[in-house]
Amino acid sequence: MATQFPDQDEYPEIDEAFDEDAWNYLYLHYPRIADAVLIQVQRGKDMGGIPRHIVRKYGGSREEISIRIAAAARHLMAVKR
Repeated sequence: MATQFPDQDEYPEIDEAFDEDAWNYLYLHYPRIADAVLIQVQRGKDMGGIPRHIVRKYGGSREEISIRIAAAARHLMAVKR
């Protein structure tokens, strides 16, 4: 499980870089999932529950990719603004 830090806004540039990297990785390695995430973001869907949804539906072995998907969605929402 991912470590939670008390102040997640302390290093915003690092967070943005990781989110963008997650999108690039997803787009390169999982293009259909990337397309699906993009569609959900364009629809204005709340993407905060992605990790929980994926792990619940597809199993704990998918936790790492689910976190990457959520980060990619954050990136898309940030550039959408």
